[in-house]
Amino acid sequence: MAKMNLGAGAEKRGNYWEIPIRNIEIRDEDNFSRAYPVGQSKDDRKGIETLAMSIMEQGQEQPCIGDLSGTDGKVRLKVGFRRGAAALWLDEKGLSENHKLLIEVREKEITVAEAMALNIGENAQRKDMTPMDIAAACGALKEKEFNGKDIARIVNISEPEVSKHLAFLKLDKKTQKMLSNSFIGSTSAYKLSLESPERRAEILDSLMATYGITDADIEKPAPKAAVEPEVEVPSADDVPAGKPAKKGKKAAKKTAKKGKKPVRGAVIAEKDITAAITGKGNQSLNNNGRRTPEIRAAFIEIEADNKRGKYERALATAILAFMAGHKNIKDLGKAFDKNCKPGLSAAQEADAAA
Repeated sequence: MAKMNLGAGAEKRGNYWEIPIRNIEIRDEDNFSRAYPVGQSKDDRKGIETLAMSIMEQGQEQPCIGDLSGTDGKVRLKVGFRRGAAALWLDEKGLSENHKLLIEVREKEITVAEAMALNIGENAQRKDMTPMDIAAACGALKEKEFNGKDIARIVNISEPEVSKHLAFLKLDKKTQKMLSNSFIGSTSAYKLSLESPERRAEILDSLMATYGITDADIEKPAPKAAVEPEVEVPSADDVPAGKPAKKGKKAAKKTAKKGKKPVRGAVIAEKDITAAITGKGNQSLNNNGRRTPEIRAAFIEIEADNKRGKYERALATAILAFMAGHKNIKDLGKAFDKNCKPGLSAAQEADAAA
């Protein structure tokens, strides 16, 4: 049996121990989340502070894991470095002096491969994991000679998904950033990984120009408004006579009551990437893309003069739908004709504004 040195203040809690943070040995080399940043946000310091305050108020919900391989039998942290960092932060700020960490202490030393699997498996359950985070996790496990079946079990994805995510690691940095920041989706990224670097760059440059996305834009997460499209636009039958179609947050709330939820997706639609790859093109997208600046200018002008009533609000909704290439544009056009000025069709009004 290994020598156990838990230090003063350690207390047994069922199958776990509560050990003062200063009595726990923490080594950077054991922190695989730092070496392979799976699930680590860019503003992780703020996340650690938030976690620390949550632990202060609600207690530590998930125990850490350590073994007795530390110096002189000290407990050496192997899993739960964010919780360890939170405990250190509480100690440094004087909010909880020598804060006690809830930890499972294993007598048998945890190997590097076992520690990596435990850390990645735990991080994989976090909600903020991006496709590139998952890809990094799969790559880290593959380097330690885990097979596809074991990787799938640890990361909690299917074996085909493991292969797809490993392909992301071979993408160029620009494509990886677009994937990580939700400008393209996983399926689109995989399709692009099958193309040559030159062809991939050509496709993305063209689509970025069409969508009005710059290189500076992809350096940070896509705006929520772009990543999380507004809910389905009401059809003509849903709009009472004399009332304009609702848009924005009000429409979202109304639709939410009906049980419909906004669909989260990438900025650049998969169908447009598929069309670009196959060479078939997308004439509707191309036409919308060329007219986007004029449409945006018209929308801004209409919004500035929105005091005249329902005509402007409905036209603004039509323009937004036209910019997004909305599937229900025909229904929206009917609602537009029904509630706006007589004499001109929705298409004529939109053309006049653009």
